[in-house]
Amino acid sequence: MFELFETDFVGIVLFGMYLPILVIIHIFLLGKNLRSQTTILLTILSYLVPVSFFVLNLMLKLKPFAPDNYIYAEIIRDWSYYDKYSLGVMGYSIINWIPISLSFGKPIIFVLFNIHFYNLSFLFIFRSFRYLAQSKGLEIEKREYQVLLCLILFYPVGLIHAASLLREPSLLLFFSISLIYVVKLNISKINTVDTLLLALFAFCTLIIRPISGFTLLCLAFLAYGMRKGLFTVFNFLKFAVAGAIFVLLFQELVLIIYNLEFNIDWLSKFREDHVLEYGVEGYDVKSWDGLLFSIKNILLLFFQYLLSPLPILVENHITFSKFIPFLDSIYVFLLTLPMILTKHKKTLLFWLLAVIIVVLMASLFETNISGAFRHRMNGVLMLIPMAAFFISKSKILRNA
Repeated sequence: MFELFETDFVGIVLFGMYLPILVIIHIFLLGKNLRSQTTILLTILSYLVPVSFFVLNLMLKLKPFAPDNYIYAEIIRDWSYYDKYSLGVMGYSIINWIPISLSFGKPIIFVLFNIHFYNLSFLFIFRSFRYLAQSKGLEIEKREYQVLLCLILFYPVGLIHAASLLREPSLLLFFSISLIYVVKLNISKINTVDTLLLALFAFCTLIIRPISGFTLLCLAFLAYGMRKGLFTVFNFLKFAVAGAIFVLLFQELVLIIYNLEFNIDWLSKFREDHVLEYGVEGYDVKSWDGLLFSIKNILLLFFQYLLSPLPILVENHITFSKFIPFLDSIYVFLLTLPMILTKHKKTLLFWLLAVIIVVLMASLFETNISGAFRHRMNGVLMLIPMAAFFISKSKILRNA
């Protein structure tokens, strides 16, 4: 296997040039409302910390890079490989054609763009959360964003995967931008331009990871339905019929595109096959027979996905063999506490439901713990602004 990140004089010069340029772009995008000396300092740190980890990892081989990095490195070095892999890889490559071109065949430069996309995704997710909170009469200030930046610096898996060639940073970027328009849809009627932008960014999300794109469609429906007051007992029957029609249409669409019959039996077989593929890291549930078993399975898969590698459906020895993912599970658990403790559950109901849907949808298809703590990043992305809001309103910070 080839060297993943070769360094030469040109690569080092480009790396040194691009880093301050990307930081300046980010600071400019903060806008007057968020820009301050503290925010700028924390923004700079949000770039320097993953860059430092990346450089140290190259020098000391602290943690091996995920195998998918080699696929993307090959495409960055030679664009002719962009269509040699899966449809998702090809779509991801086309969407990132500009940063790939600006990398001049050097994967080490593309890492900087990924760190940039990763950091921007938190700026955009904060804006969507602030937009929702302010529409409900809650105060969101610079302090909340500064706390958010501090939380990012301690996100274990984020630190690793931001400084890589993987799809996650691009996915988070398009997902977070899409959420701005989804939140707008929840607050008021959106215009044609906003509708088209939502469709565009959601489509990019769909290309990079189909389940995340489909989840955005569900969130848009939730946003519209909550604004219109459609989720009532009176409308239950109509939604049951509409939901059944939607499921049938979706099954037909999946059959046409992927040539498979999407149902509970398929999901059970899909999980069973992939668990065998991943060995001890794979996890599954026993049976999908009956409503009670199905509900139990969904809950188990939800919490195993959200808190991997904690031993919910996996053995204890697997949990404690993965140090950084274990730290990440503790980090995620702490982030979920504001959802439970906040007194603004009714005010922020849409956001709470959106987080649950994002995690739930992905958890049904995740079959191994290494995939879980990487793929749940968009769920963690949504937890962080709520945690930042909760912490910033605590007595300790208010009196600081």
